[in-house]
Amino acid sequence: MWGLSSVAAASGEDALSVIKHGERFDIAIVDMQMPAIGGAPLATEIRKAIDGAAMPLVGLITPGLREAPHPEVFATSVTKPIKASHLYDALIDALERTKRPAERVPQPVSSPAGGRLADRHPLRVLVAEDNGVNQKVALAMLRHFGYRADLASDGVEAVEAVRRVPYDVVFMDLQMPQLDGIGATKQIIAEQPPDRRPRIVALTANAFDEDREECLKAGMDDYVSKPLTTETLEAALLRAGRIA
Repeated sequence: MWGLSSVAAASGEDALSVIKHGERFDIAIVDMQMPAIGGAPLATEIRKAIDGAAMPLVGLITPGLREAPHPEVFATSVTKPIKASHLYDALIDALERTKRPAERVPQPVSSPAGGRLADRHPLRVLVAEDNGVNQKVALAMLRHFGYRADLASDGVEAVEAVRRVPYDVVFMDLQMPQLDGIGATKQIIAEQPPDRRPRIVALTANAFDEDREECLKAGMDDYVSKPLTTETLEAALLRAGRIA
């Protein structure tokens, strides 16, 4: 659903066979618990097979089992059962570590024709997102449109920020520590009168209809799927308006 091309291997031996036959990948997700060869030994063999190529490895952990990814071979890890948002964050974190320093800062882009969107459609914007890479991407894209957004790193900070500032729109990540996006949205709705409540836009790596329905039932006003694009972000901003 993210537009990625993937290959599945049913065992460690199959994975090594694919790599040794010359197929190249940008990232690998390795189950830590597999028959014949465990995740850590497999990761070591994969490192030998790719011969220094920049391919980060993500460890897939089964809860309750002791083996955990070794930091010398794994960039990060995800715990089963896999949630799309957790996998998404793990992938971008792992890929970020393989970039050169100059590539890590989002590159500036030219302003859209006809001036910046913020000049024509001013809004007070809050981004509630706990992942560092996602924060950089969202803030850089908003700057492209001329918006100087504030940042909250979890749901608790988002609720507190809305208490202080009359934001017009809040981009709310669904999976955050302490208080998730659904919980933060419900609290904001409970505290803010309708005429003072910001438009809340869900940010999620899930792209299924049931996830959209869950957001709307919680009181969210809109839904934007990750990875963000300038087109979807611009459309969400245009659907928002100023509150008093």
